[in-house]
Amino acid sequence: VSVLPIESAVNVVDCFFYDGIKAILQLGLAVLDYNLEKLLACKDDAEAVTVLSRFFESVTNKDSPLPPAVQQASGMNENRSPHPRVDITDLIRESSEKYG
Repeated sequence: VSVLPIESAVNVVDCFFYDGIKAILQLGLAVLDYNLEKLLACKDDAEAVTVLSRFFESVTNKDSPLPPAVQQASGMNENRSPHPRVDITDLIRESSEKYG
């Protein structure tokens, strides 16, 4: 939860309080599934952590009253395309449908 933007982490905590640890495990499986191809292409653990970090930076919450976080230029690598935005609500729904 600490790797997600706060406006998305709140949704995950809500799911935890409603469904328990099952919701967190389902979400973890969905994150791994979403990044499967990129993770399989990784040559070491550090590269896998980078893939997951970029994914978590791309998670948004379209229903959040907070303004969207400003992407810092230092987090972007010119050689790689930016990760597509993923809405936390869609990710939670997909995790529940696939692994629930």
